[in-house]
Amino acid sequence: MEPEDMYIVSKKFDANFIIFKEVRTKAEPTSEFRYEAVAVVKNDLKLKNLQAIKGLKSCHTGIGRNVGYKIPLTKLKKNGVLVNVNDETMSPRENELKAFSQLFTKACIVGQWSPDPKVNEALKKKYSNLCALCENPAKCDYPDKNSGYEGALNCLTGKNGGDIAWTKLKYVKDYFGLAPGSKALAPKEQYSFLCPDGKTVPLTETPCTWAARPWPGFVANDRIETNTQDLTQLRNYISQLNKLGESTGADWLTDVLGIDANTTAIDNKKTEHPKQYLLKANYEDVIGRVVKPIKPVRWCVTSPEGMSKCLAFKDAAFSRDIRPPFECICLKLIADGAADVITLDATEAILARKNKNLRPILKEQYGNEKDLLAVAVVNKNSKVKNFEDLKGVRSCHTAYMRTTGWVAPVYNLLEKKLIKSDQCPYTKGVADFFSGGSCVPGIEDEEKDAPPSLEKICPKATRVTYTPLQCLKSGDGDVAFIKQVKVNKAIEEGLFKPDEIEYVCSKSGRAPISKAADCNLGIVPPHMVVTSNSKSNVEIDTIRHAILSAADLFSKRPEIFKLFGSFMGKPDVMFLNPATGVEVLPDQPTELENNYYTGMLTKVMSCADKKKTTKV
Repeated sequence: MEPEDMYIVSKKFDANFIIFKEVRTKAEPTSEFRYEAVAVVKNDLKLKNLQAIKGLKSCHTGIGRNVGYKIPLTKLKKNGVLVNVNDETMSPRENELKAFSQLFTKACIVGQWSPDPKVNEALKKKYSNLCALCENPAKCDYPDKNSGYEGALNCLTGKNGGDIAWTKLKYVKDYFGLAPGSKALAPKEQYSFLCPDGKTVPLTETPCTWAARPWPGFVANDRIETNTQDLTQLRNYISQLNKLGESTGADWLTDVLGIDANTTAIDNKKTEHPKQYLLKANYEDVIGRVVKPIKPVRWCVTSPEGMSKCLAFKDAAFSRDIRPPFECICLKLIADGAADVITLDATEAILARKNKNLRPILKEQYGNEKDLLAVAVVNKNSKVKNFEDLKGVRSCHTAYMRTTGWVAPVYNLLEKKLIKSDQCPYTKGVADFFSGGSCVPGIEDEEKDAPPSLEKICPKATRVTYTPLQCLKSGDGDVAFIKQVKVNKAIEEGLFKPDEIEYVCSKSGRAPISKAADCNLGIVPPHMVVTSNSKSNVEIDTIRHAILSAADLFSKRPEIFKLFGSFMGKPDVMFLNPATGVEVLPDQPTELENNYYTGMLTKVMSCADKKKTTKV
């Protein structure tokens, strides 16, 4: 486990586990910590106490980083030096930046201050003094020679004239020629360590640190702590596996044990509980830092699997410094203020915007796919040659009134006059056309008078989670209406081989799956994250920041938490399986109103079905 995972364990099951072995670098196998955070100041400042750093020029490694941002933020706030972080009209991130901006006259804190480009630009303009010491103040982003561990020291000793630098102890020793074999880049006599109690210590003496990052560690049930034989045996097993994996170049050494070519497993003789392990490094409050007041982002989930995933996501996000934290709310009304966000199908999102005063704020991304396409999928050996040939077959749909599973096929049926436009509701026309039977999950909840044949081929016990592609693969259905990206994902996961299925075109004929751009039922919008339209711009920015930050982190680090993809064997939990990230929707999302899909939806909603909205 990484220290952040140990933090989660410490809050729930601390007494039940111990850290019995650590993964240390081969270069520092005897070091107690992975790294230690220090502050270095100029001697001519003659600081009398910690409060005296107010008004200094400060050099940082970068936004959101441990030694250069989170540790000084946490410790200075704890010591009462960093104040004014409780403005409820600002997001948590802006509260932090404002506090730093008021504490230091100038600084260099590079990086992405917000995952929303517009907010990032606005914050850097508003708190421009926090970029003033950077190599490129206007950009205030990587790469910058005054950022990073050594860069913070460049900022301190260079022409930009910083007064204090926050960095790793190891880099201080290298930079000032204090480590064996290192060459001094600046005179060590002119600088000192600044301690958390406000005292200063010469660089040549024992350093004072602000906090340390613990090593990753192997965690075991604490019952082995009282059984010396078992504990010794377990430690030996890890060491033997370490040697075996390294000697054979086995992938499992990294994939299973988390050990690579630069690291090795070392016994932790103290066998500490997770909380002790973090407190020893003065690191627990760095992970658990909270800027008050802080309102959580309440995520509305609609299934037991959704609740389980949301709770796991909540812990993973909090431990990885995503703020504000998340909470999980089951089946509550966002419009009534009981929850903040939910992910909806495009049709649900558009109807929610019109009928429930909800506002789409983010949309899912699907890798490199620019257009999201609705497709009709049939087996390669199907006798269906054109869209019209679907009459009489058994159809598989995502759900009633869903974008690709209902709106797109029904629109095409209407356009081709295969069902009557004046025959309301269209459910009867659809049932008559697909006379072999259908699986349209959820239709009996929305349309009490819907023909029973529309759920005829759904397995009763699992009809809500029965996907169109499962329906097609099992042989229950003959055609599946779904998003093209979900077909790609199903092939990637081995449900189908590429040459086993084809698309039925809306115009005429069929085409292989590689030709979806020329053979589909229309371009449709992606799933969207929606919130209440009554929320302020600050609240919207705060929610966006938390979700964008989490999506960015977990898309890059799925080993920490798999935000996208199946969860507990269930697809499309919180996000669609093919989703790879999320991106910002404009404040006035005209793309939801003035596009081809809106015309499709309007036509499908044009008769008795239009009274049906969406349950949110």
